[in-house]
Amino acid sequence: MLGINRSTLRKKLQIYDLL
Repeated sequence: MLGINRSTLRKKLQIYDLL
């Protein structure tokens, strides 16, 4: 579960980085 959460957070961070 932690791995999935980390992956999701990383994707969110990438999206925010684009913004």
